[in-house]
Amino acid sequence: MKENTGILAEQSTWLKLIILLISFTLGLDASFRQLLWLLGVFLLIFISDLSVFSKLLIALRRILPFLAGYWVFATLFTLQFPAMLLFSLQVLYFLVITVYCVGTIDMKHFLQDTGYLQKYRFSRSLIYLILATSLFIRKYFMLLGERQISGGDSIKNVLASFASLIGENFAHAMEVEDTIKSSLEHDRGHRVFFTFPNFLAFCFLAAVVIVGSL
Repeated sequence: MKENTGILAEQSTWLKLIILLISFTLGLDASFRQLLWLLGVFLLIFISDLSVFSKLLIALRRILPFLAGYWVFATLFTLQFPAMLLFSLQVLYFLVITVYCVGTIDMKHFLQDTGYLQKYRFSRSLIYLILATSLFIRKYFMLLGERQISGGDSIKNVLASFASLIGENFAHAMEVEDTIKSSLEHDRGHRVFFTFPNFLAFCFLAAVVIVGSL
């Protein structure tokens, strides 16, 4: 299981969950100016771990076809330009939030942070589901990156290619299951909460709340 490194990967999973919920809530009814400021705050925290920018670029490549399709249909239905621009900025903002909260999670630290929940059957099953989903998504995007899909391909060929990728991904189901079981059975102990990465996360959370309330 590949591990994330960097100061953002060292931050508490629970702090990231709080940041995710608050940031998402603020973005739902934020103005254009607020979204720009919030994006600036997120990009600023990314400077502490430059490897996150490469993940952000990959995510942007995945979302651009959706945004292009949205602009085509929005133009056809004569939606107002400010509304189209605001929606597009919201999509980019939610994408940045996802990259920060999900793309920087390290599996080993996630298991350490949720160690006491693994004692209970329901929460252990939930953790298993989260890990399985995360590993399947990572494997899918890894396969997608290896598969070159030409922009000139027909819709039928593109759909067939995506179906093939999904089939290849599910072919690794047993490997994913073995990885998760061995990870859950291994006692990793608990992490110290009062660390510099978590202090940075608290400061970041405060900045998000302040900027979101402007």
